[in-house]
Amino acid sequence: MGFKQHFINEYGENYILDKCREKGCFFKDIKKEDYVILDGDGLEKRNGRSSVDCIIIKLKTNLDNKYDIILCELTSGSRDLKKVRQKFEDSGSLVVNVMKNMGEEINNISCLLLGKIKDNGQRITYKNLLNPVFIKGFKRNDIFIRKESCEYSINNFKFN
Repeated sequence: MGFKQHFINEYGENYILDKCREKGCFFKDIKKEDYVILDGDGLEKRNGRSSVDCIIIKLKTNLDNKYDIILCELTSGSRDLKKVRQKFEDSGSLVVNVMKNMGEEINNISCLLLGKIKDNGQRITYKNLLNPVFIKGFKRNDIFIRKESCEYSINNFKFN
């Protein structure tokens, strides 16, 4: 059973592009047959641990046989930096463990944070949130914060 089918069987297929658009993030060039987009709420209920809003999994190609994964937090209800980091850690750890158990390899994982959060009452900006989120098994961690809206495509992320 492939990774996509495993997640569909375990958590249910849940595409949340409309939810992402409502929050101001537009996912371009994402085709249903190339990606699995999982709703974090379903993962949270199933595992009892916090989760980012969505996990975007680009299905492996014949070229590299590895997966690219984007952990996407659209906004945090509490907007608390510690809680947001915990969501990235919990979601990332879940994905890494599932991948390892299935014998699959990850090419890259990115942490995408879209929204405004606070740390000790101070508004966090893109420039002063450069500390990586530690997720065991990750090769690379990137955190981005949008100001008002963003556009994400397979090859590009930019602030509007």
